[in-house]
Amino acid sequence: MVIERFLGSLALAIAACVSLFLLTQQLNLTLPALSRSILFISIVAVGAVFNQTLHTFVVRLIARLKLKKLSALFEKVGMATLLFKEKPVLLLTFLTLSVIEQAFPMLAIYAMVKTLSIDLSFMWVVVSVPIILAIVRLPISIGGFGLQEGACAFVLGFAGASLSQAVALGITGRVLELLATLPGAFWTLEMPQSVR
Repeated sequence: MVIERFLGSLALAIAACVSLFLLTQQLNLTLPALSRSILFISIVAVGAVFNQTLHTFVVRLIARLKLKKLSALFEKVGMATLLFKEKPVLLLTFLTLSVIEQAFPMLAIYAMVKTLSIDLSFMWVVVSVPIILAIVRLPISIGGFGLQEGACAFVLGFAGASLSQAVALGITGRVLELLATLPGAFWTLEMPQSVR
């Protein structure tokens, strides 16, 4: 579970950095320092998973910075990866598939864009979705409520989408997500109490 979460977060960070790069290309801007920093940290984190020397260096760096919680988290990830140290191909395959997985929300958003008749190209969907997902998954809200709609309005505004269109897209995504989970909710309620 730790590996899945860790590599999933790295995959999203990589996708978001690529999207930020594409966004700056679309707007003729320079790549933000924040994006370069996130990409560098992601590469170092991936390397620390696969390389013991780099892992030791990162642990010592975190200890020197006196970031106890981050140090404990990194050690937890390090312990979890011990079982996979002999299987780097498996880890790289999982990370690659996690990056490719980012295509599914893009396709879903593009389908909603077409359904709501919003004038937004597929390229802009590719650029914006990973950034929106990265913002939504920040630990600054409860379930991303409100944050998702705000992120859609902010990012899609660069593409020329109106505030109402962007918010409608965010709300539609939220409603469809809730509807998709309803069968699971009914199934859970039908389960015997002893199983739950």
